[in-house]
Amino acid sequence: MRSTQINFKAFLCPRNIAVIGATERPDTWGNWITRRLIEEGIPTTVYPINPRSRTILGQRAYPKVASVPGSIDLAIIAIPSAQVFDAIRDCVSKAVPAGVIITAGFSEARSDGREIEQKIVSYAKAHGLHLIGPNVSGIINLHYGLIAHPAERRYLYKTPITFLCQGGYAITDIAAIESRARRGFGKFIHTGNEADVSVIDFLEYCEHDPETQAICMYIEGLRDVQRFLVVSRRISPQKPIVVFKAGLTPDGNRAAASHTGAFAGSSDMYRGLLRQAGIVQVSIFELSLKIAHALLEMPLLRKPTIGITTMGGSWGVMLTDALVKHGLCVPELPPSVQAEMRCLGMPERASVRNPIDFGATAASITLEARLQIFNMLLACEDIGGVVAHGFGTSGFLSDDAPAFAHQRAEEDKEMIRSIQALQETYQKPVLLATAMTPLESQVIRDMVAKGIRFLHRIDDVAAIFSALYDYARMHSAPGPTIL
Repeated sequence: MRSTQINFKAFLCPRNIAVIGATERPDTWGNWITRRLIEEGIPTTVYPINPRSRTILGQRAYPKVASVPGSIDLAIIAIPSAQVFDAIRDCVSKAVPAGVIITAGFSEARSDGREIEQKIVSYAKAHGLHLIGPNVSGIINLHYGLIAHPAERRYLYKTPITFLCQGGYAITDIAAIESRARRGFGKFIHTGNEADVSVIDFLEYCEHDPETQAICMYIEGLRDVQRFLVVSRRISPQKPIVVFKAGLTPDGNRAAASHTGAFAGSSDMYRGLLRQAGIVQVSIFELSLKIAHALLEMPLLRKPTIGITTMGGSWGVMLTDALVKHGLCVPELPPSVQAEMRCLGMPERASVRNPIDFGATAASITLEARLQIFNMLLACEDIGGVVAHGFGTSGFLSDDAPAFAHQRAEEDKEMIRSIQALQETYQKPVLLATAMTPLESQVIRDMVAKGIRFLHRIDDVAAIFSALYDYARMHSAPGPTIL
């Protein structure tokens, strides 16, 4: 099956949605999804389907899809597995083009589950109905206002990133965490057991989708490796693809089979496959959105050489170790550059070799001199990118705090804004890092509120630089032809 046969508009921009299994009963899929759809107030009519209720959540309910007046673009099915086939027949009678089967209990749970799935899919496709699932958490399109998913709107931040997941409920946790830093996704599609529509179908859709500029994927297994390779190699040079591959260990492979019924395959096989496809593979799922945002928004790392500035020597040592473990390096700066930094006021007790230790300078160097040092570091031919670590002292400032405390905070903010601007000037990636979070530091909280992002883990800094370098290398020259 090719994705051109699928009505993606019905899945992502439906005018009318039937929720089969809608209910007033809390903590159920039928309640979560119906509630989200109604609360979001999208330009879509929602029809709750429940033969035992006349109204649900203030909306008129219908006993079956066939009794709904007018057409239905999308049916969301959240009922017991034994009733799903009857629901599909009901959808077919209404000529519904797209369906999402939330219901679990098929190939991931029983030996005859795949056979049951195929029976449902064969019947549906023969009548023009394409299905996502079964065993999924839902679908989100923030560009349209569609949240057919339990995720809360306040934890979703719209971006031009599309997230495609074979196993996707974990994305709600990542979305909540990353929304504080204004990271997120515009579209989220959970494909589950992929009895019909697959992540590859949606990947192919993303190729020509103007609202998608980068793609994240959670993969447990691929049934059509060759097609995945062809499609992703076509897309990845223009739209970065970031993949977290789950089920790489024997036990993980078994877990994947019991989760979505997927065959995971070996870690070496997938590592080679993803590299051939020009895809950035992440080893930690929580890094997916961070890395996708970096690839989308930052200059690529053209050289594996990193300059480091810190507010403490120990942070510099730990950053160096992490970067080297990720295949990067922290070279000593040329003697001439070091000498120039000394002339700007860096005392002998402060290292200027790389890492550069601002923590040892105390008040002996001005804000202007520090910015000059950043300029020199980024202008250095030996340096491909820079991490500036150590912003934001702990605590929050009251109106009656000493004037020097307010002044120091404002200088910190000016430094952060100026350093970030240098990224555009030199077209080299600059990562801002700190141990402080918005919950602990006035400066960090204020800067995050202005849309500036920080990294809080040293390994995240190294992983993002590594991804920026890998992507640059993979797409700097044509790869081998895949037949």
